[in-house]
Amino acid sequence: MDKVTLNKEQLFRLIGFIEKRGFHTPLVIVEILDHFACKVEEKMKAGPKLTLDEAMAAAHYDFGVMGFAPIATAFEANVKKKYKTIYRDERKKVLANPVYVLVALLTAFLFYKGYNWAEMNNYRHLFGFNDVAFLLYLAMLTAIVSVLLKFKPNRKQPDPIIAAIIYRDWWVFMLIVGISFQPGRPGSARGLMFISVAGTIAAFCFVICMFTMYAAMKKRYKESLIVHDYFKSIQE
Repeated sequence: MDKVTLNKEQLFRLIGFIEKRGFHTPLVIVEILDHFACKVEEKMKAGPKLTLDEAMAAAHYDFGVMGFAPIATAFEANVKKKYKTIYRDERKKVLANPVYVLVALLTAFLFYKGYNWAEMNNYRHLFGFNDVAFLLYLAMLTAIVSVLLKFKPNRKQPDPIIAAIIYRDWWVFMLIVGISFQPGRPGSARGLMFISVAGTIAAFCFVICMFTMYAAMKKRYKESLIVHDYFKSIQE
């Protein structure tokens, strides 16, 4: 018997079946669909009289008690691992680019000067925190939100992808938070020096992270756009 190939309408019904099992992310659905469709086609080839609903039920039964969950879990783990590697590769490229490094160094230098200037003049207009440090914190949040908004069509991707990109250098965020939320002036010159140096390092790393995150998100967008277009074409 010739091989059974599902048409677009049948694939759409398979997607509905998958979604009813609790999977709603396009990338995950397409990954499951690839396995599920093959299994349904096998069932329909083996039993020509089977309806699509019967073939789907029989195919789903073959996946065991866990259903599609192992496929989704394995897929997300592989994607997370992949984008961790991509992030590391992109960071190496950023650090090898003299323009990016120069921008990061300039930002760090301006922070160092600005932070100490704000301390000397007791500039704590923003909720009682050092103005420059708090501005660095706001800049980081703004940068992350801006990148997410720029790649808004992809924000429905599995969380591990975003986590692998945004939270790779989470310690930078925590360091900036620790520096920003320091009510009152440092108790000594040594304390001031420690905070200003830590902030300078954080400012440098922050810029490097932003360039890296943007590059990784851009690559993620291009790769996943193909999947989104395919997913959308089936639903039309």
